[in-house]
Amino acid sequence: ADQNTTINDFVRHTCNRTHELKNLCLSQISSEPRNDLKSNLTGLLMIFVNQSISNFKNDISFLEKEINSNKISRDTKDMLEDCLQNFQIGSVNLRETMEILQTKTGYDAEQLPVGNVGNLAVECFDDFEGTPVPPEWQSRYNASFALLKLSMAMINLITCNRDYACIP
Repeated sequence: ADQNTTINDFVRHTCNRTHELKNLCLSQISSEPRNDLKSNLTGLLMIFVNQSISNFKNDISFLEKEINSNKISRDTKDMLEDCLQNFQIGSVNLRETMEILQTKTGYDAEQLPVGNVGNLAVECFDDFEGTPVPPEWQSRYNASFALLKLSMAMINLITCNRDYACIP
């Protein structure tokens, strides 16, 4: 039981450092069956990246379905096509990140491809000021973006721990 207490303390302490994402952090980690990932920051990062891979896969399917339906305006379709393209690239970046985390030691956390994914996600709305975002896509997007922010929070913590130079 001691090891579980230590892991739970570590998880709680780490999730507290993600501020407004704390509850999402705790729920994502508690839904992860692999306890070995819960004892260090890289493991937590792997949990969030893996969950993002799954979310992005579902988001891509959703976008393809919406784009192919005839229920949306041309502007909305163009916006969703931009999002689809960016989420497809993001999905590749997430899988590359997972591969690095699983196979390489001594990687630079700040250089992980997941760092690019948040920018891609944000950019999918850039050219569409005033185009209404379909509510179902908005809620899926928000969920995926929050998970990406958790990955970035872990990268910040990994970097801070390495540099001892910042207090997140």
